[in-house]
Amino acid sequence: QKDGFSYVTNKQDMLKDKNTKMLGLFAPGGMPKMMDRDATMPSLRDMTNTAINKLVKDKDGFFLMVEGSQIDWAGHDNDIVAAMSE
Repeated sequence: QKDGFSYVTNKQDMLKDKNTKMLGLFAPGGMPKMMDRDATMPSLRDMTNTAINKLVKDKDGFFLMVEGSQIDWAGHDNDIVAAMSE
């Protein structure tokens, strides 16, 4: 924060924060599957849209890599319900 970054821990704070520099940590470890998350945790879509809305303001352009690990874990577990919820 002393270097100008915002630190957010829930969806509501992430969506309302206007700072272009943000660190979002939404779980003490890996985030739960989408179907197991409560309303305070952002979805991958929420996080991606927030990142794009902040990064698009950079005059030099940007590169953004987005990956959802839970769909991979669901595939390894043959858990079709979890995979579809992701």
